[in-house]
Amino acid sequence: MAEVGVALNQVYTKDGQREEKVTYIKVVAWRELADELSALPKGSPIIVDGALMYEHWKDKKSGDDRSTLKVEAQRIVCVARPGTVTKAPVSVTAPSVPDQDAKAATIPDTVTDAPDAPDEEDLPF
Repeated sequence: MAEVGVALNQVYTKDGQREEKVTYIKVVAWRELADELSALPKGSPIIVDGALMYEHWKDKKSGDDRSTLKVEAQRIVCVARPGTVTKAPVSVTAPSVPDQDAKAATIPDTVTDAPDAPDEEDLPF
C-alpha cells in the first residue's frame, strides 16, 4: 500500500494579480499500482482515476471528530510535460467491472498528445 499527497495547483488572476491556490489530496494505491506510484519522482504530473473514500474517527487525545477524503487509485497515468515524451506507468487495480480490463488496454504507453495548459487569462476563475 502506498499513500502519497498530490498537490493540485490552481493559478488564476484576481484584480490583475497572479494568485495561486494549492489543494493537497491524499491518494491511496494498492499492490503493483502502489509500487509504480512510489517509484514516481516527486512533482511528476499525473492523472489519477479512482474512487473517493471518506474516513471519519474520534481523535484519541482530544475526543474531537476528525475526517478526511482520499482517492483510492484505480489507474495512474504519468502525463508528459509539454515538449517531452514520458513512459506512462498505466495500471489498473482489481477491476470491479470486467469491461475495465478492455478500457485499460486501450491506453497508450506514452502520453505525447496531452493538451497544453490554457493561458492564465483563459481560466474561468
